[in-house]
Amino acid sequence: MVEDDTTFKGHISAVDASFTSNVDISGKLVVEDETTFNGHLSAVDASFTSNVDISGELQVEDDASFNGHLSAMDASFTSNVDISGKLQVDDDASFKGHLSAMDASFTSNVDISGKLVVEDETTFNGHLSAVDASFTSNVDISGKLVVEDDATFKGHLAAVDASFTTDVTIGGNLTIDGSFNFNEVIQNITTVNNELLISTQVDISNQGTGPALSVTQYGDEKVIN
Repeated sequence: MVEDDTTFKGHISAVDASFTSNVDISGKLVVEDETTFNGHLSAVDASFTSNVDISGELQVEDDASFNGHLSAMDASFTSNVDISGKLQVDDDASFKGHLSAMDASFTSNVDISGKLVVEDETTFNGHLSAVDASFTSNVDISGKLVVEDDATFKGHLAAVDASFTTDVTIGGNLTIDGSFNFNEVIQNITTVNNELLISTQVDISNQGTGPALSVTQYGDEKVIN
């Protein structure tokens, strides 16, 4: 029993030791076997060359750095977490708050039950499928836009070149500033239910064997007024 200060300048080895007060070690504490701390462990600087099992909570009040691999069954963070390398998630991951990333890539499905808000440019190198999508700014598509079902444009639609392989229904006005051509109009039928107003001339050229213009009037009105 030592009732006051004791200094060991050399090696001390103990089969069993207990301390009821503070123990200050100015050099290294080397533990070659298992060690158990039943109370609070506070260290200015600590390094571990083997596994460290913590059955309770590991509470870090300041910065913590992991130079190697960090594996956790369950982890929660109440402040910022900065990852300078890769964050690899092999299974499901849930973010209940805000997720901000300078650069992110996903090799599997990403399910978003709420809103995905993108304030800057976004590029999809593969296939993009959406049940419902709305855009408040410009959408540039360098490749093809394939729409397998109905599409509605409530505002202005501008296209450098467009082709349609099925019916196109226009509920409002169709304004054509330049020229337009009807290919195979003789084989097909063009129906105008109401008035067709032409502010300039009509030029009809015919290279077939039939008449260039055929007009049929049903009723007592004049054909031309």
